[in-house]
This record gives sequence, structure tokens and C-alpha cells, in this order.
Amino acid sequence: MKAVVALLLLLCCCPGAAAASVERKSADEAAMVAAYLFNFGRFVHWPDSAFASADAPLQFCLYGETQLDDHLDSLRGKRIRRRTVAVQRLQRGDATTHCHLLFISASERLYLSPLLRAQRGLPVLTVSEIEDFASDGGVIGLLSDNRRLAFEINTGSAADARLSVSSQLLKLAKRVLENREGER
Repeated sequence: MKAVVALLLLLCCCPGAAAASVERKSADEAAMVAAYLFNFGRFVHWPDSAFASADAPLQFCLYGETQLDDHLDSLRGKRIRRRTVAVQRLQRGDATTHCHLLFISASERLYLSPLLRAQRGLPVLTVSEIEDFASDGGVIGLLSDNRRLAFEINTGSAADARLSVSSQLLKLAKRVLENREGER
């Protein structure tokens, strides 16, 4: 219950997350996005088969040019359930199949379709601030709602990735979509 209250406070009471993409965000806004990513990790469950072993880390990957690097580094070593968070930066062309949470930067907008196709069927929580990300087959799309950071969730894409999204997180979403990958 304590975690739910913390998530509610973070998601509902933190003004100032502007609509600009993460690349242009202030340090405070980038820190808020990193906190959202951490909390998404707390409220999404991966199948055991997504991990090489019982003590394998929960791999957070940053794909593309973003200012989240330092903020996500602060999450390195923290625990989500029984797993330690590991953080890796990736550039265009790097393999993503080892990622559990894949944040796709707005710099990768032109390459989004092939990137999402490469994740198809894999237990990867894809997150981005790219416009219409969830509608285009991503799992969680970040967006601005009256200068506050909000998000939408595509439960069809989550199901395709064999991810279980907490009902508590679904209640906090600005919009929940049920379409399968790439369906509009």
C-alpha cells in the first residue's frame, strides 16, 4: 500500500513535466521521467522465463540520444522485488533482446517501426515519449497533460510481450488502449 501511495503522489502531484521531448527536458523533468520508469518497473511483472536466472538483474535500457543517462544511473543497484536494477545505454543498431525495460528516445522516431517489430513476442516493456507511441504498438507512451507528465498504456502490446500490468497502474493511466501491436 505504501508503494501505491508513493506512486500516486509521484504521478499525480508533480507539476512541471513539460510537453517537450526528453532530449530538451530540464534536469528536474528528466529525473521525473527516470522515477516514472522505475515505478513502471515496480508495477509491471515479467514472466520468470524473461530472466536467465533467479538472481538476474532487471535490465533498463536507454535507446538513442537522451538526457536520462545520469538520472537512470542513480537507479543502478536499486531493487525491484527480488531483482537489482541494471542500466545500459544503447545506440541505433545495438541489440535490445536482453532488455526488460526499453526506453526509446524521441531521436529514434524514424526507426520506431523496425524497433518495435524487433521486440515483438519478447517480454520487453517498451516506453517512449514519441507521439502516438502506445497507439503504434509500444506498451507505455509518455505524454504531457496540462504541464504534468502522464502516460497511456497499450494492454494489447503488453499481453503480446507476456507482461502483466498492475491494475493500480492501469487506473493511473490517462488512457488505456487494447489494440495489438501496430493496430490503430
